[in-house]
Amino acid sequence: MSTRLLRNLFLTAWVTWGATGGGAGPATAADAEVPKADPGAQIAQWIQQLGHENYVLREEAQEELQRVGLAALEALAQAQYSDDIEIEMRARYLMSVIKIQWTVDTDPKHVRDLMTNYATLNDEQRLAVITRLSDLGGSAAIDALGRIIRFDSSPIISKQAALGLMDMNVAEQAWETHAAAIGRNLAHSRVSAAEWLRVFVRQQNDAKAAIEPWKKLVEAERALWKNGTGRTNWQIVQSLLFRLIACLEKAGRPDDTEEYMRQIVELQPEDAESIKKLVHWLNDKRAVRVVLVVAEKYPDIFQKDPLLLYALAHAQQQLDQQEAADKSVAEAQQLNPSLPQHHLVIAYQLQERGWFEWAEQEYRMVIRITGMRHQLALRATFLLSEMLHDQQQDQRAGEVLQDLVQQMDRDREILKLIHMFEREVGSIRSRMHFFFACQHDRQGETTKQLQQLDLALAADPTDADVLIAHYRLPNASAARRKRTEQAIDRAIHVFRAKIAATPEDASPYNQFAWLVGNTLGEEDPALADEAIAKSHKSLKLRPNAAGYLDTLGRCYYARGNYPEAVYHQRRAVQLDPHSGLIRRQLELFERKLAESEGGEDAG
Repeated sequence: MSTRLLRNLFLTAWVTWGATGGGAGPATAADAEVPKADPGAQIAQWIQQLGHENYVLREEAQEELQRVGLAALEALAQAQYSDDIEIEMRARYLMSVIKIQWTVDTDPKHVRDLMTNYATLNDEQRLAVITRLSDLGGSAAIDALGRIIRFDSSPIISKQAALGLMDMNVAEQAWETHAAAIGRNLAHSRVSAAEWLRVFVRQQNDAKAAIEPWKKLVEAERALWKNGTGRTNWQIVQSLLFRLIACLEKAGRPDDTEEYMRQIVELQPEDAESIKKLVHWLNDKRAVRVVLVVAEKYPDIFQKDPLLLYALAHAQQQLDQQEAADKSVAEAQQLNPSLPQHHLVIAYQLQERGWFEWAEQEYRMVIRITGMRHQLALRATFLLSEMLHDQQQDQRAGEVLQDLVQQMDRDREILKLIHMFEREVGSIRSRMHFFFACQHDRQGETTKQLQQLDLALAADPTDADVLIAHYRLPNASAARRKRTEQAIDRAIHVFRAKIAATPEDASPYNQFAWLVGNTLGEEDPALADEAIAKSHKSLKLRPNAAGYLDTLGRCYYARGNYPEAVYHQRRAVQLDPHSGLIRRQLELFERKLAESEGGEDAG
């Protein structure tokens, strides 16, 4: 085949790719006239010719590759790392002179804005673009990432783009479209990152079939890293190991993952922040033996970080090493003993991980260090009481607030602090009585429950949980039922007024929705729809707030839309997996969904 004819074939292929965002366009008469050939083989031949002993042949090969342009770019990217210095130098030169079209006419504006100046960006800025595209998602972002994967001269950037594409958040119903976009962009690409994505797509359909390909890809990348080629780094190898572990779990083989977790630890450098993220991930995977391996590898970093020490204690507990666990906890609590802010942050992080006993100890340390005449002590008191309530320890939750109420009755300085905290004294008393009422309800002490609920409502007639508890009282008299509905109406008006006064504050939207979704919205579809709208508004103001998603789930439940209730509640559980209240509400919604579907499994 003549050089000119082959070049025309390449140009035709590239024009088609650019016009369709990376896919093969419809066949045309012109396409049919082009003889079949193996352009990849010819490109490979020219690349080898770059190192020929004859200068004229080297120049000829370079000229042909430059004329071919983009079609040769992937092979040239590999040739940059040739052992032949002449091939390496000429390949690098060609990579610098071949003009890459980083945007195409079909790109939407937000993608064009990210990619227009891509050629001028440094590596850090290019990685930031990859992150933005991954967050955006959708076919246009996949097309742009596909160009980066295929044509960026840095194999590390190319691989990071592939990892970013794998990290995209894709709804289950959109997966086929997502996979098709990946295939359209990378089906014929020979770069290693494209092969990763082909295996990734295979994994979604048949995880078992993808295990061995993932293992081979991991080993190949580990070999590159060990050889110091500059074509990968430890983060990329770790990321592939994470993918292999996810594949094993999806294939129902979680017991086979520890070997690869240990390989991740082997790669882990002495970096405190990434070590904390790794240990947190290992705890989520219940890989407690591997946590001990990390602690043994980096004892100095663990000794300086209370959260890592608590993670170590958790692992030791799980392995029945209670004495060692107690020692680790003591060491954690002795760090920064006079800094209450430090202990408050640690307490909240422990609560998020579901380590409630240790979280309570840290909250109480804050109160002990500062005394109650301190905003941090008040914050610790409120958080501790709500945490105990969430775990159905309502007697203890009430007693925590009772201590505060008794002190604020004696000390006006505490009252001033409470007002600075934008909390009403009545709301604190109301929560205390509500917690005691919950405890009496659990013990079947109806009379005491009613007494505490009445005291709670008198202290704060807008506490949604108190009103909901009144509304749900079994066998309530008609008079009590009427008083409760009137109180709910008044509270609804209060929340509407707060929304009108502070439209950018998410809290009153959520309070309205939570109250209505648990009470009158169950009987009034229009009111339930209003609650749903206000709940969505609260989430626009505070995206991904687990408590607000919990509210939205409840509003859909009140409306009778059980699939939506389950969907949003599952999202809430994902964000706050250790909340007892959120988890119990999901169980209720799933049961109701199963009943509505004739007893079929809702999961």
